[in-house]
Amino acid sequence: MFKIVRAPTLDDFCTNSNSKTFIFFRKELKLTFTLFKVLRQVKNRTISHLKNIFEHYESFENQ
Repeated sequence: MFKIVRAPTLDDFCTNSNSKTFIFFRKELKLTFTLFKVLRQVKNRTISHLKNIFEHYESFENQ
């Protein structure tokens, strides 16, 4: 048969919220989210920059 399993929470990583493990895990998680946020911004800027280059090239080509 099937066993129902619940999703892990922060309590599963450490029961004491004042411990070093919990603090380290929170810092690591925050760093990961910050990294993904920065990468998403870089990707969006790169895409818009490339769009501008192609639009400029097309307008130059049409002249």
